[in-house]
Amino acid sequence: MATYYFGIDLDFKHKNDNKILNVRTCIMLIQQISYVMMHYVVSISILNILCISSTIFSFLLDYWFNDIKVTRIQFLGIILGFVGIMTTING
Repeated sequence: MATYYFGIDLDFKHKNDNKILNVRTCIMLIQQISYVMMHYVVSISILNILCISSTIFSFLLDYWFNDIKVTRIQFLGIILGFVGIMTTING
């Protein structure tokens, strides 16, 4: 629904787009399976911080490796995310 509302086209324009999407999906699947296994070893607060910070780091990896442009609002979200993580760690 969000893609329809914002008018985002879901067609892949280049064959590399599908490759990047598949690699990202596999990495996130491995990440989520590792979180499930860590529930038995790591405390919940640390696991929560890892889970929240993973989206920020995946966005930064997209920026560095796939040359994704960062808007001001996205940059502000990254900064606020890091502030939230630091607040949770020191809390």
